[in-house]
Amino acid sequence: QEIFGPVLVLVSAATLDEAFRSALEKNEIVLQSREKVTQAEEQLNIAESAPYPAITFEYDYLNQDLPSSAFARQFTPANQTTSNFRLKQPLFRGFREWAVLRQRKDLLRAGRQDRVQTMLGLYENVATAYLNVLALEQDLKNLNEQAEIYNLRVKELSSRARRGESA
Repeated sequence: QEIFGPVLVLVSAATLDEAFRSALEKNEIVLQSREKVTQAEEQLNIAESAPYPAITFEYDYLNQDLPSSAFARQFTPANQTTSNFRLKQPLFRGFREWAVLRQRKDLLRAGRQDRVQTMLGLYENVATAYLNVLALEQDLKNLNEQAEIYNLRVKELSSRARRGESA
């Protein structure tokens, strides 16, 4: 007869790296900071293109029936093509593009640092929880061993009482 049964069966343990990777995939704050960095990179790409000239090219093709009069046919051909190539570059805008570019670079650096800080905080939380789990598992192991020792002692005392060696 066992008075102290096994307290709990241990589950297979994960490593700290596995736990951290799992937390990275599931943590909303880390995902949001990753998205903010992506947005900052896109805004920087847009800002980098602002100081450069805007280039446009247009091409039109017109196919029409010829007019019935011979006079009108001279001025309206059946097939017409037009193309237009534009390069637009303002000479001076007060260096605002360069200021925006510098601001976007700073925002990207800040976003990356924020992401690193978020990940460090998450790693700290995961490590604390992981060490707590390890400590609790060790406590559980100790309790199971202690229960085993108590059961052995109870059996020994029961057998002594049956033999009349102790009361």
